[in-house]
Amino acid sequence: MLVAASLLAGCGGASGAASAPAAATSVAADPAATRQQDVAFATALAEHHHQTLQLVGLAAEKAGRTEVLDLAGRVQTASDAGLREVQALLEGWGEPVPHIEGHTDLGDSIPGVLDAEALAALRASEAGAFETTFLATLATHQAKAVALAERQVASGGDPEALRVAAATLEETKAQLVDLAAVRGG
Repeated sequence: MLVAASLLAGCGGASGAASAPAAATSVAADPAATRQQDVAFATALAEHHHQTLQLVGLAAEKAGRTEVLDLAGRVQTASDAGLREVQALLEGWGEPVPHIEGHTDLGDSIPGVLDAEALAALRASEAGAFETTFLATLATHQAKAVALAERQVASGGDPEALRVAAATLEETKAQLVDLAAVRGG
């Protein structure tokens, strides 16, 4: 359970490079911990994808620039597929799938990215201000997926979960490049 708690806690903050080798060693030495890592990864990534879908849904309502809308659409497509993939992993392992309804209610926050006040300001902002904040928020949010996937690659054990982590890294890093281009453009 400690591995799962540290994995989920890591979603909200920066991961230290010094702690990764120790975690990988302890997880690899214990098959139960490795399994726990795999499940925690899939659960956290499902929640991450859900939040991403909510965020890009907000962009569909508020953004005006074609570049922002196109980017949000590409991220939505990838997150929809990613969410289905990690849900299938969890179901295949006989693990509970996070209860996720729809993709329209961001609730009070996106943990580690937007608190209730910042989210309310984003919702209330006009198109230009919305787009600037949205792009910065999405970049921060997607960087958390990179950290999550890197942790799985270093510490996971299930071949399919490792494949999902590697694909998440590739896709999300490409999204971050696209985000930087749209932010600079």
